[in-house]
Amino acid sequence: MNLDVDDLRFITALDRAAQGTEAFDVVVSIGAIPDSRWVAHRIAPSRRILCASPAYLRQAPPLQIPVDLVQHACLVLRENAEDDGETIRQWCVAGKGIMLRSEWDVAEGLATGTLVPLLPHYRAPDADITALVPQSRIASTRARLFTTALKQAFRPRPPWRPA
Repeated sequence: MNLDVDDLRFITALDRAAQGTEAFDVVVSIGAIPDSRWVAHRIAPSRRILCASPAYLRQAPPLQIPVDLVQHACLVLRENAEDDGETIRQWCVAGKGIMLRSEWDVAEGLATGTLVPLLPHYRAPDADITALVPQSRIASTRARLFTTALKQAFRPRPPWRPA
């Protein structure tokens, strides 16, 4: 059986809350798994990285340990605010503060030097990418094929991790 993207229905976190667990075959989640009624399939690792732009760091107080963050402009996302991620990243690159984002979200900025990793000896909780399948759909061929395709797409190394 081939899996066609047309067979899939993509929903947002806000849709998920409104529809319940039986409304779809697979949800791709980033970070903590929301509910034990799901069967989780780890798709790819993703660390969360504290970072800032070189422009911010030139004018900011020293940052050597986590408690130093109280002296900094920390850019924060609201819960379930889908557009905030892009806004926070733009503000960070523009030198407005420090952000904590998923590795996949900041990889390009770190590679080009528009973002600089901070506090490398400290590690925030990971935000792994996981495919969640409702227990009622675990035997679904469509769900199995989709989760298998996702795993293969991110192996052996996710595209945001340099070789």
